[in-house]
Amino acid sequence: KSSSTNNGAFSIGLANETGNSVAVQLSAFHFQATEHNTEFLWASYSATSIKLKDGRSTLVLNDSVYSGVRAAVLARMSGHAAGYIDNLPPLG
Repeated sequence: KSSSTNNGAFSIGLANETGNSVAVQLSAFHFQATEHNTEFLWASYSATSIKLKDGRSTLVLNDSVYSGVRAAVLARMSGHAAGYIDNLPPLG
């Protein structure tokens, strides 16, 4: 996502299994860049400066807590799952 010609943001998520638990690691980044162009006589110079901010979170599913609400989550989400999958863009 870019909000102008000199800054933007992106995020990355990774799901894996850690110690028999599902874990999701999320990282978010924001960048801001400036470019300076200078001409002196017959030579031109350019310089770019980039500031990068980042943040990370790791979420681990607590299966003992989730097991108490698993049926309710399944009942609520099952009606939306097919429509969500149908609206995903094709791969490749």
